[in-house]
Amino acid sequence: MLPRTQVKPLMKKLAIKEEKNIAYFLKRLEGWINKNGNTTISLAKGINKILDDIHQKEIREAHRAKISHSSIYRFIKQQKTLTEA
Repeated sequence: MLPRTQVKPLMKKLAIKEEKNIAYFLKRLEGWINKNGNTTISLAKGINKILDDIHQKEIREAHRAKISHSSIYRFIKQQKTLTEA
């Protein structure tokens, strides 16, 4: 299990509401790095893909709806804007 002092800040910074999704994110990121390397571009692609998948899963579970990637992108962008304000 991950230390709570690390989990809560990650949840807040990544806009992830469930602890199980933080563990999922970190496992996927570890797999991405092992498979694709740890260059800046590779990490950016991996993090974006993983976060999109997590947020899409949260929306699909909450609303039982299929959502396009562009809608998810706009939603995430809007959420980031709201948290920064």
